[in-house]
Amino acid sequence: MKRGRFVLPVGHREVVAEMQFGDDPVTRFAINGVEAAPGCPPLSTQELHEAFKLFAQREGIDTGHWRPETNARRLAELVRRLYGATHCKIRGVPHYRDIRLKKDL
Repeated sequence: MKRGRFVLPVGHREVVAEMQFGDDPVTRFAINGVEAAPGCPPLSTQELHEAFKLFAQREGIDTGHWRPETNARRLAELVRRLYGATHCKIRGVPHYRDIRLKKDL
């Protein structure tokens, strides 16, 4: 009341994502670890997948059996649908335009 506005508590986004999507790490990463960033430098698919793997490991998920393409299609579809990311190749290397990893990941 004193501030004149409502401030969301720390961890709010993560709790809401878990309520909406359950314990699906791909969706939770797409929501909590990626954001729309029109005009930012493209993000390589390798950087995106490495960040997802680190996220999963921090969440206690065993990633030892994952191959590079594990969950890649689902993650690609989510960043396209949620943030309008577009797939491109730069010097033969796959990238996504218009998204970036969140700094607080």
